[in-house]
Amino acid sequence: EKASMEWVFFNCYKGLILRSVAIYLLSFVFFVLGPVVFLRNLVKFAGDEDGKIGVGLAFAFSLFVSEVLRSTFMQQYWFQCVYYAVRYRTVVYALVYRKALELRDLGGYSVGELVNISGNDSQRMFEAGVFTQFIFLAVVNIAVVMVVSWIFLGPACLVGVAIFLLTIPVQWYFSKKTGSLRSKAVVQTDKRVRMMNEILTCIKLIKMYAWEKPFAQHISDIRNKEKLV
Repeated sequence: EKASMEWVFFNCYKGLILRSVAIYLLSFVFFVLGPVVFLRNLVKFAGDEDGKIGVGLAFAFSLFVSEVLRSTFMQQYWFQCVYYAVRYRTVVYALVYRKALELRDLGGYSVGELVNISGNDSQRMFEAGVFTQFIFLAVVNIAVVMVVSWIFLGPACLVGVAIFLLTIPVQWYFSKKTGSLRSKAVVQTDKRVRMMNEILTCIKLIKMYAWEKPFAQHISDIRNKEKLV
């Protein structure tokens, strides 16, 4: 059976993932309650000359509490995401390090390339751990916002929802373009890291023959190509 790192991570940390999703949903509940219920009634109270001051204070206090709870739950959500995303990255570091220790040779890869894999690929795992939930939670957000907007605005809300949905292909295009550029940049990064590793290995020889400037220029040229990508 083909191994799947995604399912391994999910099975290991599904408790943390589900907890973060539950915390986000709680934050979203207060995000909806604040403007839809409390703020709306507070605006109505402000326009009612016969309204009792106690009712207005109750709505204002409720709005304040809902915003505090929303912010608190959202901060806890990000904390949970970063918490297990750091674990993802640490696991990738550990896997690459353990595999490198077990190999008799690096199979054509330089130490610099392995360092680059550990640094760049593990960072992608970190970002995936932080942001992957939004793929599923965005569906819930859109559905709830559509229902609430339809209740208060009617068919006019479909224009805003349509504009929002049209931005999804644009974001997808730019993310693919960024990934393509990153793949090209990684090639230059591998060259630079490999060259730096060779320079550090042979630093005594380079110093003896006063080759610092040519090697520094070579590294600078590779770095410039990397930035141009």
